[in-house]
Amino acid sequence: MFEGPSLDISTIDDELWGMILALLSVRDRVHFQMTGKVADKSRMIDTFWSYYFPSTAVKQYEEIQYLKDSKIFLSNLMRDIPELLHDETIKKIFEQKMILLSKLDNINRASSLDELKQNENLLDSINIGLIKLCFINDPDVLNLYGKHFTRFPLQLLQDETLQDCWKKLRRIQWCNSDYAPFNVNMLKASKILKGMNDQLIVNDDHEQTLTHLECSSNSITSPDASDNSQLTELVVAITPTLTTRYKQKSKKLNNETVVEPDGTEESEDLHSENDKEKEDKKRKRKRI
Repeated sequence: MFEGPSLDISTIDDELWGMILALLSVRDRVHFQMTGKVADKSRMIDTFWSYYFPSTAVKQYEEIQYLKDSKIFLSNLMRDIPELLHDETIKKIFEQKMILLSKLDNINRASSLDELKQNENLLDSINIGLIKLCFINDPDVLNLYGKHFTRFPLQLLQDETLQDCWKKLRRIQWCNSDYAPFNVNMLKASKILKGMNDQLIVNDDHEQTLTHLECSSNSITSPDASDNSQLTELVVAITPTLTTRYKQKSKKLNNETVVEPDGTEESEDLHSENDKEKEDKKRKRKRI
């Protein structure tokens, strides 16, 4: 394999480092701060944090507040629809979620870098617990629709208790998850992907294994998949970032699918008035 010239990162200009760090997520900024001393950039990092720490702490607390609100939502849902708890599986999931989310009860916005790091570790731990609960009903399906998580910690992929799940995973459903853009290429065994209202990333290798891809109202970016021999169903409604040939293929696979970026048409099977009431009831159960 050809390797380019090595780069001594300690020679990178501090101003350029600042521009790079400004684009990173809260987690990546924290991780860089912890490893930055290797590049002898402690002084630059301290300057960066003095400038960006307030906004970073605010952004992190927005994530914390979202999870706190999720706990309130779940409590109200169980109060308003107590019959849901008659199902032992739902009851178990609900109780475990409340235990996880309760860990944030006394957590406030970070006022120091140490608190910021502690909050990051706590958020990772809580989200790992929430996502692991998703496998209780079906270990072959990762349904993250409305499950109140905020991130997908990569530690999950190394979790020994989930290795069989990752190998056998056949379906991923990831909808309306504004807080956690997801690179589905990490789970190449999956055959079905539903990612409505998300920021999904799908590369060419994974496209060759998918048989069903639904990315309606999405900012998904992807190579041209018009020659994919495995894909049998494709829904790309209101997804202007996809290539034109990708959209043309969806017409062949599903004549009722919306493929125009302006969203002037809608799929009849997704918006049937007769099913609206049923979908509302299902949605409440999915939010648990």
